[in-house]
Amino acid sequence: MFNFAMGSARIDQVVLGCRVALIVALATIPALAVELKSVDDPLRNTLNAEADGKLIDRTASESDLDQAKDPVAARWHAGQVYVDGTWVNMCELSQQRLTRASAKYAEQRGDGELDADGHRRLAMWAETHGLESQAHAHWQNVLAAVPNDRIARSRLGYQRVNGEWLTKQEIRQAEQLFLERQRQTRVWLPRMKTWANSLLGTNAKRKMEAIESIQAIDDPSAIDAIKLAALQLPSDAALPFVDSIKSLRSRQACDALAQIAIADPGSKRGQAAIDGLKQYRMEFYVPPMIQSLSTNIQLQHQVFTRPTGEQVLRTVKSRELQDLQQVEVVDKVMLGTNVTVFQTTTRRSGLAASVYRPNAMGPIAREVVQRDSQREIQRIKGETEQLNSTRSIEDGRILNVLQALSGDDNGQSPQAWWSWWDRYNEQITYGEKPVAYRYKEDRSETPYINETVVNVRQSCECLIAGTKVQTEFGPRAIETIRCGDLVPSQDVETGELTLKPVLRTTIRPPAKTLRFVTKGGSIEATLGHYWWVAGEGWLRTKELQVGMMLHHATGTTRIKAIEDVAEPAETYNLVVADFHTYFVGAERILSNDATELSPTLQVVPGLPAMLASTDAGR
Repeated sequence: MFNFAMGSARIDQVVLGCRVALIVALATIPALAVELKSVDDPLRNTLNAEADGKLIDRTASESDLDQAKDPVAARWHAGQVYVDGTWVNMCELSQQRLTRASAKYAEQRGDGELDADGHRRLAMWAETHGLESQAHAHWQNVLAAVPNDRIARSRLGYQRVNGEWLTKQEIRQAEQLFLERQRQTRVWLPRMKTWANSLLGTNAKRKMEAIESIQAIDDPSAIDAIKLAALQLPSDAALPFVDSIKSLRSRQACDALAQIAIADPGSKRGQAAIDGLKQYRMEFYVPPMIQSLSTNIQLQHQVFTRPTGEQVLRTVKSRELQDLQQVEVVDKVMLGTNVTVFQTTTRRSGLAASVYRPNAMGPIAREVVQRDSQREIQRIKGETEQLNSTRSIEDGRILNVLQALSGDDNGQSPQAWWSWWDRYNEQITYGEKPVAYRYKEDRSETPYINETVVNVRQSCECLIAGTKVQTEFGPRAIETIRCGDLVPSQDVETGELTLKPVLRTTIRPPAKTLRFVTKGGSIEATLGHYWWVAGEGWLRTKELQVGMMLHHATGTTRIKAIEDVAEPAETYNLVVADFHTYFVGAERILSNDATELSPTLQVVPGLPAMLASTDAGR
């Protein structure tokens, strides 16, 4: 009898160590999408027309908006944002709406660069004047500069989970999602077990019935249970389960296929999973794969004596990840304090001072310290070699999958694959990688641990100077926008449209750009900058084609021409809180910000992919 092992997982495994993973996981919950159930709903029909790549206009009269089945969603899609208790058309956001508090805030902020203290000062000023979004933006920058700042963490409500800052709500949502996925898996496992035993048996009729039942699964809640079956069965018997996951097209299904492929790339099961992954854009599965790659751990060590007489073995482990250098320093106290303390009083101040004089270490004690240190060094060396060996095997499987999916052979070097992905996305990465520095003092009972992250490294796709970006107070040239400015931003999952603060701005060295032309004029951007194309989703500038429809605040606009630009140009970008989108140009075309793209199967913001595909088949 075949039984499945359902392993347990911690909350940090659900979060997967990054905010993006949490957002992606939450996006798989259908309840978060705007409900557009009726095919007779005018808004639904309009969004479906956009999904078909048609030229559409989503504006409507006030009476039509009020009578819509979902008035709030209708106003979002009509390009309206809710500001100070009133719905305002995006085109009506202008300098005339500038308040005294906002003007004073801009004056307080000034034009210069802000350090951590400057952001702290502005955050506190914004809080006292009721500018919560601006305060949030500046506290974010304080935390970026000083990761352990208690006041910033408290103001933002953050807790650190697996190296990332998350709010209590995000952690709670991840826990709820994890528990729900566990429940779903328990519901489906008995059926998986029955089908697995039929596939492993000798009764041909039962085998065929099991295969037909597996092929008939159309419920996404079964994906985790199907994945368990696919991973634990022999390769041939696992194929029907892999095929079932391939038919359940979703982000969760893509993640499941990636796990199956990496587990055994050379098997029939692994090859089937790789074939399934080829049906998705690489943005779905490549980032988590290359983010998990790392160089071998480098080990250094030394024994030294502190002024207090303590004998300490210091080991330093370091490795390189895609966007980070990790350094761990461990001071293991091999022999405790061995000093005589002399108290003296200075004549001038009358204050007592302590003078430490190490006592001579006896030959037996010295021999014990040397022997224990060498034994500890050998233990750590063996542990490090084992970690490197295990990592090499795991990375090798990932690289085999990447090579099969991309068709490129970049060897076994993680750095080569990181560079390949940067080239694919037309990214230029500059500055040193951030260094995550972890210090631990090991006294075998209560170690002291301190973590810091230093340096800033930027990688972005951008727009040329002068490009207009819609803000709370009207269109502004992108190079003039500062941290704390509010811009309309859209959640592509739900369609929500609201004002969000700019957290950071970026400047990129001169790079190649393309210019595309629409009814509203021309826009010039780097090759890797993402735009929302109606019926397609996010596409980079270099993937745009004449005739494609771009999504903007109130409808779509057709690309009339695409032109090469001879001279490289310095370019600019923004990091926008939460939704990571903003609107560009005279027509207010939807653009992704400077953060790494969170891919989606949706082809229209606010229209779940399942609904778009269902209606397309009518």
